[in-house]
Amino acid sequence: MTIGWGDPVGLSIAALVVLAVIGAALGLLVWDARRRRVASVVLDVTGAVARVWVALVSLGAIAGVVALLVSPTTTITGLPVSVEWPLPLPCQEPGSDTFDEPTLYCAWIVTANADIGALSAGVKAILLVGSVCAWVVAAIPGVLVARLCRLAAAGRPFARDASRWLMISAVSVLAAGIASDVLLTAGRYLAALEALGDTAPSGLAMTLPVWPIGAALALAALAVIFRHGARIQRETDLLV
Repeated sequence: MTIGWGDPVGLSIAALVVLAVIGAALGLLVWDARRRRVASVVLDVTGAVARVWVALVSLGAIAGVVALLVSPTTTITGLPVSVEWPLPLPCQEPGSDTFDEPTLYCAWIVTANADIGALSAGVKAILLVGSVCAWVVAAIPGVLVARLCRLAAAGRPFARDASRWLMISAVSVLAAGIASDVLLTAGRYLAALEALGDTAPSGLAMTLPVWPIGAALALAALAVIFRHGARIQRETDLLV
């Protein structure tokens, strides 16, 4: 969530209002859980928050897809550009590398936020698939937490479904996370080629994201732990 405000006092007030709304919503969920006398208020509230998160992500994804398909222009953040700094800089003058106060020495403009009209269908399709993958990654934690909370509330925290959902989430985060980064990077570069022509950057710089690999390994480790817990729970039930 991004809160923009020109006045610092107004920004502080807006942030406090947002925090108050979130606090009120959490208080309402706690009140509802206690009213229904659930076994665990924490599990119930956590699951409800996770479901709300999934709903918000789904609404955002639908709005983003509709905007990309019907809007006459396509909004692209991080469009690769190659533009000189609009003001003279010290690095352009020999012998100007001594400073008495914080000074902007050198700067480059390598990305920009842009609205592009008449973008080709192929580039739009790449951006669309990349955006959908990003929304999938954003929704996965909510789906997983909601499912695990439901199993725990039912008295089956180490059910076989728990480890299965964790492993599915690991594979989904790995695949969708890497696909999103690669497709969006390629889509931005192709959009720059179409919109800027000869002034577009000459090469495509693509870095394989590391975070999906780390997140997938963590989820896979949790899946193994939950599977081991399920085996111990079955052995304990047999002894009882």
